This record gives sequence, structure tokens and C-alpha cells, in this order.
Amino acid sequence: LGKSLRVDLLRAGASLPSGSKRALAPCALGGDAERPCVADHDLGVDSQVCRLTTNTMRIVHVVGVRPNFMKIAPIMGAFEAHSDVNQILVHTGQHYDAEMSQVFFDDLGIPRPDINLGLGSNLEGSTTGAMMVALQPALAELRPDCVVVVGDVNSAMAAALSAVRLGLPCVHVEAGLRSFDRSMPEEINRLVTDRVADLLLTPSPDADENLDAEGIAKNTIRRVGNVMIDTLLTQLERAMERRAFEEHWL
Repeated sequence: LGKSLRVDLLRAGASLPSGSKRALAPCALGGDAERPCVADHDLGVDSQVCRLTTNTMRIVHVVGVRPNFMKIAPIMGAFEAHSDVNQILVHTGQHYDAEMSQVFFDDLGIPRPDINLGLGSNLEGSTTGAMMVALQPALAELRPDCVVVVGDVNSAMAAALSAVRLGLPCVHVEAGLRSFDRSMPEEINRLVTDRVADLLLTPSPDADENLDAEGIAKNTIRRVGNVMIDTLLTQLERAMERRAFEEHWL
């Protein structure tokens, strides 16, 4: 997935222009008059985030709930092989206690978030609004080459809307899935995210068909498969070692 996604990002124009250089951006403690630190450390950004080498693609991944963690793990893992990609993980805190959040970072080997907005869960509208209020200044400071969102939760839609309002390319992983039930908040999140994202990475043929039926430009759609299967295959041996199926007579 990493190689394929990076190629798609390049094709979508989300990478740096040919021959351009991203200047070294030291953290605020050793600022640069021409180009100060791109990260707001008051937001809790790790100081290492802003120590970039030249010609680096900066990707911000936004997560918020348990399914996001399982989907983002193989994506970040695939990009680790690319020394010219700098990844930043932003956690909105939609699932915020240890059982609903930290355990997934630990079990899946995901790096701790560079930014944790700690917003928690609330009413649908107020949660999404609070996320956008917090995400927009963070993304404006980080100035990524693209923002990657996964799934169909509030965090994904809020991040996608925040990115496009700032003129930042947005990539939606698991695009095109539909329940055709607009009473579901997730369905609204799917529709909105797919409408504003610049690159739609789908898991299956039916997702491609849904986007095509909605008039989405074909050159923005790429089928990459189901990232949850990547996580399953990565974790399968470890899961079998726990023998939980025997303990529960499965």
C-alpha cells in the first residue's frame, strides 16, 4: 500500500513540485527568522516533528476512534520504508480513555500521537465543530503536503473539511462505501468526505461503483484494497499465540 499510495499522491499533485526544497525548519527553541518552526508546540507537537530534511513529503494522518487506529497502522507502517516521507499523527481524542484508545496504539505498534487534541465525544454537531476549530490552526501550522483521513467517523469528515478550507490536498482511505441510509451519521460523514477529498482510495469494486454513480471524477479514484486485512494479517500470529479462542471455547 505504501508504494502505491505514494505514487498516487505524486500523481495527484500532493507532493512537492519538482526541484523544490523544503527548508530545514528547526523547532521554536532555535528558530529561523525566515522560516520559523512550522509546529505550534502549545498544541503538544513533538519537537522532532519539525526537524525535517530537504525534499521531504510531509503527511498528516488524522485519527479519532478505534477503527481508525486499526486502519492507520498498516498505512504508517508502509510509509516507514520511505526516508523521504515525514509522517505526523494527529489524534482528535474522540475515543479518549485507555481502553478505547491507548491500548490500540500499544497493541498495533502505532507511534504515540504527535498532537492529541483531547476533544472527547459529545453531540454530533458540536463534536465536529470543535474538531474543526482545533484542527484548522494545527494543520495551518504544520503545512503538510497532504492530509490522510480514514473511515467514516466525525474525525475524518472534520479533518477533510479543515484540509480543503486551508487548500491542503486530502486523501480518503476507505472511500466509496455506502449504507444508503442518511439517518446514520456515518453515511453523512462518508458523503461529505468523499465530495471534498482530492484522492479517494477505495477498498472494493462496489465502492468504485458508488463513487462513479455519484459523478465523482474517475481520475481521483484508486482501488487499493482493505487496509483492515493488512492489519489482520500482521496481527494474526500474535492473536493466535494468546489462545483466547480456547479460553472462550471457540
